[in-house]
Amino acid sequence: PNQPPAAPAAPTAPAAPATRERAALPVTAESHVRVDARLLEAALLNLRKRVAAIPLVFEVAGSAEVKTERAKLLSQIDDYLLPRVRRSAAPVLVALVGSTGAGKSTLVNSIVGTHVSATGVRRPTTNSPVLACHPDDIDWFAENNFLPTLPRVRQEGLARPGRDGLLVLAASEGMPRGIALLDTPDIDSVVKAHHEFAYQFLDASDLWLFMTSASRYADGPVWEILQHARERKAALGVVLSRIPQAYRTELSDHFNAMLDANGIAAENRFVIMETPLIDGMLPPDAYQPVRDWLSDTAARSDRRVAVLSQTMSGVLDTFKTRVPAMASHVEKQVTFSGQLRHTAEAAFERAYTEANTG
Repeated sequence: PNQPPAAPAAPTAPAAPATRERAALPVTAESHVRVDARLLEAALLNLRKRVAAIPLVFEVAGSAEVKTERAKLLSQIDDYLLPRVRRSAAPVLVALVGSTGAGKSTLVNSIVGTHVSATGVRRPTTNSPVLACHPDDIDWFAENNFLPTLPRVRQEGLARPGRDGLLVLAASEGMPRGIALLDTPDIDSVVKAHHEFAYQFLDASDLWLFMTSASRYADGPVWEILQHARERKAALGVVLSRIPQAYRTELSDHFNAMLDANGIAAENRFVIMETPLIDGMLPPDAYQPVRDWLSDTAARSDRRVAVLSQTMSGVLDTFKTRVPAMASHVEKQVTFSGQLRHTAEAAFERAYTEANTG
């Protein structure tokens, strides 16, 4: 379980065929480079210690942004990188994120085979993240290995919205072993804190599954989150849902064209038509391709290595610019501190001289 993870810059391996519509994009084969997990962990701990110790005490230009960036960087190290390096064999965490009304909770319930995530019109104002996994995998998520500062509770009985800031763990035999599906708050929630919460979950996940609807796929928040995925180089799947049958080709072609034009490299693209629900769930032919893709990712070692390598190396690659930018700001803080000290000492010397002369 503690085998060193593959990193960095691993490719995305091809997924198993699906019956639903998906874009056929070329996949390049590259070799994976294995690293010593202990050395990587030591380097991350050293970096974390140094970043946390930065004394950002002076309100110089850009200090507010750097404080925000420091908190985000520390969160990524604590919530994702260190847990994943320490347990590379832990279940793959898939964050399901998307627009209000896209049907995220319905898709989760359909894949699991039971109602584990509450649906309804209050979702845009309710922070109710639910993590569904197989009972054999729930201990990993219950032990505060990922998002260690986030309180959590195990679900018992019927699904119901969770309390703000509380993660609900739902164990079900219907979930494939080795993978967990996290239903996150809506990215376009009317509550800003929920929007930030969704991004925090994304930064702690191995694989992103983005879901939007035929009526919302052109909205601004959709492309903000997709651009974030591109910058992170995260492993990504995309679902376009609630498409009227008469406009299937037109809408899916337009959405795929927008993805390609914006450089969103998601080779796994799924389409879910507008269809009547059965006991609040999608018919099997609608959700099965997504479930097969998730099961394939958990079962195939090459898929698993590709996903973990791509997402981990994507985060680490951002450090190449983010850490030097933070160091540059520290230099400004040091320069300002020296100027302040010089000003104070000069003022003291003048006052001392005047006092002696008097």
